[in-house]
Amino acid sequence: MSFVLSAVLVNLPLAFSPGPANLMCVGIAASKGFRRTLPFIGGLQVLPLVYSVLVAVGASAVLSQLEQVSGIIKVLGSLYMLWLALRMWRAPRAPAQNETQASPAVASGFWQGVAAQAANPRNILIVVTLYSVFAEQSQSLEAGLALAVIITLCNLASHLCWSLGASTLRASPRFERYQNRLSGGLLVVAVALLWL
Repeated sequence: MSFVLSAVLVNLPLAFSPGPANLMCVGIAASKGFRRTLPFIGGLQVLPLVYSVLVAVGASAVLSQLEQVSGIIKVLGSLYMLWLALRMWRAPRAPAQNETQASPAVASGFWQGVAAQAANPRNILIVVTLYSVFAEQSQSLEAGLALAVIITLCNLASHLCWSLGASTLRASPRFERYQNRLSGGLLVVAVALLWL
């Protein structure tokens, strides 16, 4: 159970941080409405799930043979997470509404969501980082697949929340600043929990 809690706490700040997919959700939801963003959000979930399952299957085979390396991977993954937490904490305000707003002509279907994630290298980096941080637990295929589900559900929750709150986020720079600090702080707490 602590593995699931730790995995959720590590992934939530990453999933909710302002990244390309979240900003696309905001732009599309702001221009087309929440309901018309849902197919796009569905498409955004496909590749992270595929990447996660591939890493889980490979991780269970590879990491079981490399127990000595898992400690190094955990340290490097934790350092990367702390660096991300600092960047989140110190993040400047996002561009103004008219700078990131998607035009009504922007396609927002399922396959456009899949294509958007294919062009987003952050996905692979986050998946590999999460499996690196949880290298010991990922040796079990069941835990590796559970992490794939956690990653997908955290991403889905993030995309839904960003889309629902598109108008609020664009209207209130103060809220955005608090969200960045909360994400950064949660990431530090999550890294600390990994070492307890």
